[in-house]
Amino acid sequence: MNRSGSGCQVTASHVFVVLALTIATHSANAQSIERQSGRSSAQSPAVAVAAGLIHWDLSGTGSSPYVALRGDAPLGTKWVLGEIGVGYFSTDEQFGQRRSYVVPEAQVHFQWPMRIASPYVGVGGGWFRGSGGGESRAEVTTSVAAGLRLALAAFPLGMRAELRVRGIGTDYSGSAAEWTAGASWRF
Repeated sequence: MNRSGSGCQVTASHVFVVLALTIATHSANAQSIERQSGRSSAQSPAVAVAAGLIHWDLSGTGSSPYVALRGDAPLGTKWVLGEIGVGYFSTDEQFGQRRSYVVPEAQVHFQWPMRIASPYVGVGGGWFRGSGGGESRAEVTTSVAAGLRLALAAFPLGMRAELRVRGIGTDYSGSAAEWTAGASWRF
C-alpha cells in the first residue's frame, strides 16, 4: 500500500469492496422487506423516463434522439404488466421538412421476474402523431418490445433498457426502431 504524508491512498480495490458490501447489505435488506410485506418490486407500479435513438423510415430515412415517459403496473400477476406511455422525437425528412412526432401508446409486457433483473417482451399499439412543414399526420401504430428491467437492491430506483420496433399506418407505410435506456421509480 502506498503511503503519502497525508495518509493512505485509496485504490480501486478498496472502492470495489466498499461498493460490494453496500450492495449486499441493501440487497439483503430488500429481500427481508419483500418477505415481510409479501410483495416484490416486480409487483409494484413504476414510472420510467427513457432516452435513446430512434431509426425511422417515414418520408425518407434517418435517426433522431428519442425520449419517452412510461408507467407500468402488474395486471393481476407478477408475470404480466400493463404499460402506458408517450414518446417524442423530431426529424429532418425529405426536401428539408422538419417534423415533430408524439407517440402515445399502451403495451402488455410478459416478464420473467427475478431478484435483480427481469427480462420481458411486449406487444401493443397506439397513435403516431406528427406535425410540421404545414402538414399533420395521425396514424395507428403497432409495436413489439424486448427489454430488461433492473432493480437496485432496497432502493425504489431501477434501470431499464429496451428495443421497441413499430409499424406505422394500417398498411405499415412507415416503421421505426427505438433503442432506449432509462431510470424508473417503483411505488
